[in-house]
Amino acid sequence: MKDRSASENSPPRCIFIVDDESLVRLGLENMLTRQGSEEIYTFATAEDALAQLDRLRPRLVFMDIQLGVGMTGLEAARQIMERRPCPVIITTAYADDEYLNEAMQAHVFGYLVKPVTPQQLTSAMVLAQNRFEEFERLQSENANLRDTIETRKVVERAKGLLMEKKKMTEAQAYRILQSKSQEQGKAMREIAQSVLDAADCL
Repeated sequence: MKDRSASENSPPRCIFIVDDESLVRLGLENMLTRQGSEEIYTFATAEDALAQLDRLRPRLVFMDIQLGVGMTGLEAARQIMERRPCPVIITTAYADDEYLNEAMQAHVFGYLVKPVTPQQLTSAMVLAQNRFEEFERLQSENANLRDTIETRKVVERAKGLLMEKKKMTEAQAYRILQSKSQEQGKAMREIAQSVLDAADCL
């Protein structure tokens, strides 16, 4: 078992196990070790794991849903997704629909009911990683779409301003923005925003 005070040079591809039961932590760690997993760090509380999140940068987290003290596993999962996203697999002794629904809302990518078998562990890891990659892809697409929409809004406003102030056609206004973008090596959105910022000078 790795000590939580590992050096700052620890590889950023480790696995976290967070469970208040030492036997559960040891069992999961042994299964992961036999499967050839990289460095494994174990924690009894969510707070301890979160304190090492930015330094160790886990690629995968096994999190008990109900820890003995402090915040719950679901609360910790939400913080992980906000601070340094990675797939979180919730472990629990209860196959409860309410817990499952809460886990889905917390962006949990896997759900294991104890006692966990090696086969279940392997399947959950593969599924969680695939779900997380799909989640990241969708997040990226949404971000790109939002950026495209915002860029279009700014460019349209800048074109309208040029058309009004300089008595240009829409095509002429667009060519002005495009030309300045190419000349200055800046994005159209940046050029359009500079036009809007200088509106009083036009």
